[in-house]
Amino acid sequence: MSRPSTLATVLLLAGSLMLLSGDILQVLGIGFLWTVLLSLSFLCFGAGLLLLPMAFAWTGRPLIIAGASSAFVGCFAGAGMQVLFRVWEVLEGANLAAAADLLRAHTLLRLSTLVPGIFFPLGLLLLAIGLMRARAVPLATSLTLAVGAVLFPIGHAAGFVPALIGGDVVLLAAFFRLLGQERRA
Repeated sequence: MSRPSTLATVLLLAGSLMLLSGDILQVLGIGFLWTVLLSLSFLCFGAGLLLLPMAFAWTGRPLIIAGASSAFVGCFAGAGMQVLFRVWEVLEGANLAAAADLLRAHTLLRLSTLVPGIFFPLGLLLLAIGLMRARAVPLATSLTLAVGAVLFPIGHAAGFVPALIGGDVVLLAAFFRLLGQERRA
């Protein structure tokens, strides 16, 4: 296995572990730290997604590249969201709930910060389809990634806790399955 592919997979695994840890802290009501872990997870995901297409032949794999690129954009949106969530936490902790509510109610701020985050799960879904169509990894790996991509917005955007934790575990499983498979294509 090449260094870019090994590093990509390790970064994706690290991102998944931090995502799961952060979401568990969020469910437990442990403020602030969960947003730091999610920010770090998106940084790891972003770096891993940049390296991942190098693990596969570039020719004939446009969905792999498009999916990784789209998910990369979503990573930056996700990291930006975590900054906004920390600001809300700080304002509420300083008894400035009205200021936090003002930020939450600001439509343009919410749209420009939260909406681009959908590119992360959409990109992962495209990546899963690209890996499947290229037969770059076993079908089970692609399907696991696709399920994680679908569960991600259900858990994170809709706040459905079983999908939140379950989706994180499924993504972790998908990236663990990917470990060592990048060069089999």
